[in-house]
Amino acid sequence: VPAVLTSHIPPLHEKIQSFFSIGWVGNQPVVGTDDGHLYRFWGRKLECSIPAHSSTIHTIYSTNEGIVTGSSDGLVKIWGPSLDCKICFNMSSVGSLNPIVKSLCWDSEFKRIFVGTAGNEIWELSAKDGSNLQKDGPLEQGHFESISAGLSINPKGTTFATVGDDKTLRIWDIIEHNIVKYTQIEMASRACAFSPDGQMIAIGFGTAASRLKDVTWESQTCTLGWSIKGTWLPYNDGCEIQTLHNSLNNDTDRAVVVSGDNFGRLKLLRFPCLSSEAQSRSFRAHCGSVAKVRWVNGDSHLVTLGEKDQAVMVWNHDVDNDAINDKISETRTMLMESGGCDCEGEYNDWDYNIKQSGMKVTQEENEHDALCRPWVTSMVEPRVPPHDLDPDRPLSKLKLDFSHGLQTQFLHNSVVYNSHGNIVFSTAKIGVIYDRGDHKQQFYQKHKRKISTLCISPQGRFAASGEIGLRPRIHIWDAQTGAQIILLPEFHRKGIKCVAFSPDAKKVVSVGADSDNSICIWKSHSGEWHDATMHSNTKGGAYQVFFAQFTAFDHCPNFLVSGGKDHINFWTEKGGGLNSSKGIFGLVGDIQTMICGASVGTRFVTGALNGCLYVWEEKKARKDN
Repeated sequence: VPAVLTSHIPPLHEKIQSFFSIGWVGNQPVVGTDDGHLYRFWGRKLECSIPAHSSTIHTIYSTNEGIVTGSSDGLVKIWGPSLDCKICFNMSSVGSLNPIVKSLCWDSEFKRIFVGTAGNEIWELSAKDGSNLQKDGPLEQGHFESISAGLSINPKGTTFATVGDDKTLRIWDIIEHNIVKYTQIEMASRACAFSPDGQMIAIGFGTAASRLKDVTWESQTCTLGWSIKGTWLPYNDGCEIQTLHNSLNNDTDRAVVVSGDNFGRLKLLRFPCLSSEAQSRSFRAHCGSVAKVRWVNGDSHLVTLGEKDQAVMVWNHDVDNDAINDKISETRTMLMESGGCDCEGEYNDWDYNIKQSGMKVTQEENEHDALCRPWVTSMVEPRVPPHDLDPDRPLSKLKLDFSHGLQTQFLHNSVVYNSHGNIVFSTAKIGVIYDRGDHKQQFYQKHKRKISTLCISPQGRFAASGEIGLRPRIHIWDAQTGAQIILLPEFHRKGIKCVAFSPDAKKVVSVGADSDNSICIWKSHSGEWHDATMHSNTKGGAYQVFFAQFTAFDHCPNFLVSGGKDHINFWTEKGGGLNSSKGIFGLVGDIQTMICGASVGTRFVTGALNGCLYVWEEKKARKDN
């Protein structure tokens, strides 16, 4: 039902504009406008207009004690049931770098408010006075703006630095999983580097190229180095190595190189690596290009930075020392039996591996490189070139340890609590379960592509997430442990726009990005989701479908509502199939594009592209008496 922006006593007229948020005070809807006003409706008519903020109100959260609002002006305000402002505090005063408020959650029992800002920060503030409950900054934070591309490891400590287009330099602690210091810089930066003593940091604002040979380096980060040309595939499939790092201070048996490409893959290989046929271990967590990879001093951890997803991830580097020692002993035994060594105390694994591996670079391979990988021919061979010691995959692996930052570019309302009170959110292609008490994270890492939607069951036990891709999948996983429960069969195409649980958590509805805007209902008879099957499916219609939500009331036969471009449909089940009825606008207003919807009490509320709020009873737009 389109809201009518006029009332009778006293006469009140307001312009129709964009609406970005909704809350409820009792049974009256309160919406936030583009110009910073709060509109309270009685039925479908505007009862009053309150100048709440100086700019767009992005989010409203409702409790039985009132509502809390957040705006582009950086203010968070708590309002009583009569819409009198109780408390107002500014996110700039607590230190937010980009104080535009995008998400709010008010825990009235413990008198705290979670605030998500456009600066990719999560703040935990007191609902009494707006003070920061963490004392030393936000609960979580990361870079913002368009690209983050600079990463450097402190060679004398356990810290690393990052820079990006948000004009900030941040120093992080690899052990404590928190930010040590940040500072504003003059302009956007794409590179940074610690000095050898770890006391200074150089920041770069441009690019440079040089080719030096016969130089002994402390580490190697050039993606076109002669000793790491095997990191490139033997054919040109569109994959490009974006970043690379190898610490040359490692033991020969433990020396590895890690690379990140434009598909978001991390590859771990032995070093040196001359042949493109060398085996590797692959790991995925980022979406799109990996901007930087850097080993922490001692190679105990790896830090990676995503260019587009802007996720900062910390990985444990687990080395299988027993396997390495066994291989050295086995090699020595083979050399002794073959007469390859005159003395047991002398062992040259360089000579042995060169002879046994058969991985020398041949003339045919050089000719192949000139045709299929012309960039390899630009690599300058040193006077004493290194050799490919071993073509086998390295005896070590990476394990994700911590992910920094909240992704707000692709998802909305993606920060939720699970049943244990831990925070569940997503970044890049992983789901994160953050225990702020122990300051540890668990991960759901079964997605192969970027997570496009995330929801949690009303009881906080299960999480459902969808992804973007030609044949996307829906994942149901434990919101407490991150363990996968079931991977639903392929059905949608191009991507998953929306997933939502039913009130009893036994059903999930999903909306696809395919040409027929498919809608599918998945059901678990036990409610534990290990037995999930497709319950029913249908075409959403010729127009795009933007949302689908279950209704929360039992007496209404329309158990599901979907909406999108110039339509809203109410769905019933009959004979195992889904039947839809169009919403009846009547004389209340013109047909509009519906962006979102939610069940509120005995009514269903939708938000339209024109900024109007529509309240539905069954499938009709009605005035609330």
